[in-house]
Amino acid sequence: MSPKLQALNDALASTERVGTAMRWLSGGIVSTVLSDLGSGRRPLTHEALDELPAGKVVEHIRSVLVATGTLPQRDEQMVRLERHVNDLVTSHATVEGRKILHRYATWHLLRRLRRRSRGNDITHTQLTVVRQHLRAAVHLLNWLEAQGPDTCDLPSGRPRTLDDQRRRPSPPGGRPLRALGSRPEDRPRPQLPGRQMERSLPGNGGLQS
Repeated sequence: MSPKLQALNDALASTERVGTAMRWLSGGIVSTVLSDLGSGRRPLTHEALDELPAGKVVEHIRSVLVATGTLPQRDEQMVRLERHVNDLVTSHATVEGRKILHRYATWHLLRRLRRRSRGNDITHTQLTVVRQHLRAAVHLLNWLEAQGPDTCDLPSGRPRTLDDQRRRPSPPGGRPLRALGSRPEDRPRPQLPGRQMERSLPGNGGLQS
């Protein structure tokens, strides 16, 4: 086995189930991937494994390489979340919507999650909650965009006029937006779900490990 994979070789040689280890090594995908990593045809990095078709076999190879110290440990839940954010943003129908989703996900959800996790790996529950928040943001954006540019001012989500406010239907899952008044405190705030979601972030009763 390649010197690059010496730690893996030593770990497999010391296992009590040598036969099982040898069968794992001789498997088609495992053998090909390890051969490419050891020979240098594929860099020995997480990013190189990310380029392979996703599946349990590749993730098992990754976990074994991490367990043996061949690859550094990585927060896989955060990586999955970042991929989900990228897919969600790039698949949105409008340019303005993509910009709003990117800012909301990057500077609100992900930044706060990283700060609150304090360098620890995030949990599956945390990943699930953030994905729910992103879906809610997408639904709201879709609804706002469906109102048309004459009545909806993205990214604030505010109606342009008092008459627009009164005619405007309620957002999905929410109350009718309050009519605009002359006082600043009477004016509706942006309806992106950041404020409501703060309670679900770490330290506010949600996204706990």
